Amino acid sequence: MDKLVLVSPFTSILDMARHLVGPIPFAKYVLQHNFDNELSLQRLFSLPFYSSALEYKQRRRVSQVEVALIHGTRDEIVPVAMGRTLAGQIAAVAKQRDSLFRFSFDEIPRATHNDIMGRAQHELFDALSRP
Repeated sequence: MDKLVLVSPFTSILDMARHLVGPIPFAKYVLQHNFDNELSLQRLFSLPFYSSALEYKQRRRVSQVEVALIHGTRDEIVPVAMGRTLAGQIAAVAKQRDSLFRFSFDEIPRATHNDIMGRAQHELFDALSRP
């Protein structure tokens, strides 16, 4: 993996359910899938991945693995606060392992969930085209 680009990501489905309908008793037992991006990112940046990423970097002669997160400030579906939470988590790992990961976080002013791709074309192109 050379690049990971996250656009308007949520932290988890459970967090989204709580955001949309408030506290839900036993929600974590009712949801069949949690799609926990926080946990997935922790696993992604864990030591086994880190070791294999170093090996990948050396084998492919990639200088850094690019991780970009883009979120609209007016996202009415997934709150930008969730993107900021994930960005903080990624930034902390990238700082610890700066020789491997390069991280960028772009908040797109006035972008909503449905027009983020149009408003963030420049940022998306930059994230995907960096060497």
